Amino acid sequence: MAERSKPTLYRYRFGAAEFDEARFELRVAGLPVDIQRKPLEVLALLLAHAGEVVTREELLDSVWQGRPTVDNVVANAVAKLRSALNPEGAGYIITQPRVGYRFHGPLERSAVGRQFSSQLDLAPGMGVPARPNFVLREPLGGSRNNEVWLARHAKTGEPRVYKFSPGGERLADLKREATLYRVLRENLGERADIARIIDWNFEAPPFFLECAYAGQSLLAWSTGAQGLASLTREARLALFLQIADAVAAAHSVGVLHKDLKPANILIHPAPEGGWQLCLSDFGSGRLLESARLGDITGSGLTTSGAVLDDAGSGTPHYLAPELLAGQPPTVQSDLYALGIILYQCLVGDLRRPMAPGWERDVDDPLLCQDLSSATDGDPGQRLGAVSDLVTRLRTLTQRCNAQQQQAQATAQAQQAQRALQRSRARRPWLAATLLTLLTGLGASLYLYRQASISSERLQAVNDFLYRDVLANTGALKTDSDPDPGMRRVLRHAADTVGERFAGDPGSEGWIRNGIAQGLTGLGDYAAAEQQQRLAVDLLGQAHGPGHPRTLLARRGYAMLLLEQSRFDEAEAVLSAVDDLQRNASAVDAEDAFVLQALRGMLRAARKDCRGALGDLRSAQAIALPPSPEATYNLFNVRSWIGEALNCLGQHREALAHYQQLLDKLLQKPQDAEALGPALIAYARLGQAQALQQTGQAGQAETTLQAALDQLERGVGDSDPFTLGQALVVAGRYYLDAGELARATGYLERGRQLLLGVDERQEKALNALRMLASIDYCQGRLQNATLRLGEARAALLDTWGPNAPDTQAASFWLAATLLAGGDSAAANSLGSALDADALALAMGGAGWVQKLATLRRVAEAGEPGGADRLPQALCPAPEPLRASGSASPSAQLTGQGL
Repeated sequence: MAERSKPTLYRYRFGAAEFDEARFELRVAGLPVDIQRKPLEVLALLLAHAGEVVTREELLDSVWQGRPTVDNVVANAVAKLRSALNPEGAGYIITQPRVGYRFHGPLERSAVGRQFSSQLDLAPGMGVPARPNFVLREPLGGSRNNEVWLARHAKTGEPRVYKFSPGGERLADLKREATLYRVLRENLGERADIARIIDWNFEAPPFFLECAYAGQSLLAWSTGAQGLASLTREARLALFLQIADAVAAAHSVGVLHKDLKPANILIHPAPEGGWQLCLSDFGSGRLLESARLGDITGSGLTTSGAVLDDAGSGTPHYLAPELLAGQPPTVQSDLYALGIILYQCLVGDLRRPMAPGWERDVDDPLLCQDLSSATDGDPGQRLGAVSDLVTRLRTLTQRCNAQQQQAQATAQAQQAQRALQRSRARRPWLAATLLTLLTGLGASLYLYRQASISSERLQAVNDFLYRDVLANTGALKTDSDPDPGMRRVLRHAADTVGERFAGDPGSEGWIRNGIAQGLTGLGDYAAAEQQQRLAVDLLGQAHGPGHPRTLLARRGYAMLLLEQSRFDEAEAVLSAVDDLQRNASAVDAEDAFVLQALRGMLRAARKDCRGALGDLRSAQAIALPPSPEATYNLFNVRSWIGEALNCLGQHREALAHYQQLLDKLLQKPQDAEALGPALIAYARLGQAQALQQTGQAGQAETTLQAALDQLERGVGDSDPFTLGQALVVAGRYYLDAGELARATGYLERGRQLLLGVDERQEKALNALRMLASIDYCQGRLQNATLRLGEARAALLDTWGPNAPDTQAASFWLAATLLAGGDSAAANSLGSALDADALALAMGGAGWVQKLATLRRVAEAGEPGGADRLPQALCPAPEPLRASGSASPSAQLTGQGL
């Protein structure tokens, strides 16, 4: 739509408000108002037609220029405008139902300047306004209704580029570009690949930016005789990588470009030869983090809202689909535009659209993958950052070689598979896995005995077996469909590795450590513990007790004990590791991280939630080198931090913590694959508890069920520890909600799974205690007494009488004995209870009152008191579900690093 001709600019005053068209600035009570661009454009149009109704269609056409928008975008802009004007000024904006809006009320208007027409009244040979030494030579084009001119110094001939604004309504765009350039310069320094802004004029029309000359546009250059079509594919990729590096650098300091296209990329001969590309025109850009402004905001150039807001859409062909749908821009939307430019560079035509069937134009399958990953219609499926695309392109040769090697390995594996099928193996896929493992072990042993490879090569073979075959078996690591047949593979490896690596305790111990991790993931804890102990002994023989591999095996043993709720044994192992690491000359960051995290988990399992929070936050503060393992471990520790916050009753902080943790997965979806279904599901369980505790029962249950579904599909019964604990958490949720039948189903199934881990596993005992409390609430006193007696005896033997879980079992046993008429026994148990310990074990508030009620009935033998006691102790049914309490202990899971 053509912009309306408006030769004169005005300053409007109404009430305590003043709007200056030349500066495109709103002031209320003399102070500038920080408001987004679009509401100001709405105000300008209403003031220009004061007293008239401006329809919604006219506002969409003029302010949004017909671009796709979200629903109610006009109403939202008017609401923001009214809020900025304060109650007194808001009354000037009148809604005309089902039609539009109008300005109504006294209005003063005074001319403040002249707005150029679309031609700006500029011509070659004219001096640049306010720069008399520079003379306009020729127009270079325009961007977003700005005119761009080449000028030269009258004496030296030095070229400069001036970007003029056609009116005050575009002044904010120039300010935005200048501000973003200063952010880039102050954070990145001067860069040859980002156009340099020398100066600006924002005081009087015509407003302009003064820029260093950086050549012609890539679009114009590409059509010349020595343009893009004359270059090899490698040379075109090298040019593209220059501009991708510039965009990645801008993203690294929080600046989005939002209008990436060949016309905004400049090119000129580089001093050392070849071509230098330069990214220009940040007039549509956006700053993602206000903190990046630093002292720039105070310079008077702009307000934070101007650069944190969106200045409008980019060029349609390069717009990501989510922007057309009205969603906010992200690094993935810039990445989408870069993907289009990459395609155009590869085909040698910067005007060719990337239409369906584009794959036929690119003969390299790896480049096709890269293009697909950059331009996927779903931003969540794109690469996480422009730097990821740069890395892929720079390693194209290595990736090609690796792909060829992988193809050869796949062909060999397929050949082995066919041979196994011919032998009528009952499970060919299982036999192939076994063959891979045994072949690798045999090759390692043979080459070792023949002394035909170095120790480094032998170690590399062992590392492959450990990392790629053994250690990744467990469901808690990365597998979404764990193979139960792998137990047979691992047990067979455990039986043969000692003979094959006789006399080589280092290799045998390292492989047994991997076997132990795999068996742990499959829930075979007895076999895993045997292998883990052997691994610690063998690695200690080979390398010494303080060697990193020995310490790693010891930490794995501590984690294995922790998952089985053998806390005293786990504490002893961790203390030994702590002593060894303390005496070491240097401790690896990952080793320090894991030890600190394990200490936090152990404290959490023992209900020392405050101490656990301190340990876990200390672990989080340790900087780890980037790797998939670091991503996994950091997410795990952060999930535990949320659980500790829930345990401490800091549920709102926990909710914000989980929201931030899970939101990051939306920004980097590739992390979800590295984390695996179990770890993400556990974070969602913690989020569900925080939601329930903050009164959001409906959303809490939705989140809880989504987590359980993710575990059922991704893990299932093949990992009884992981799924069993989650089911106990669900049982606790529904018990607190008063849905006793649903709670019973989850608790029974969860307990049965956990009994396969250890009869005294913490969650299994707590599930038994909760089932007994349900028996009590439903009047099944004999069942309740038997179950509580069993649970309390095991808890008492494991942790002693003062542990929170033991206290919880004692509380319900006292209530059950009281209901059965044994006031003396109930009184004896009740007198030793502590309300704080009960709150830690069972969550929620009111335990002081509940404990006092129990003691009063038990001590006084109050007539009918025992009959009324369930009303005070048992969870409320459905009507009170929104304020129900979830046990903090239910979220302190035994996840492993």
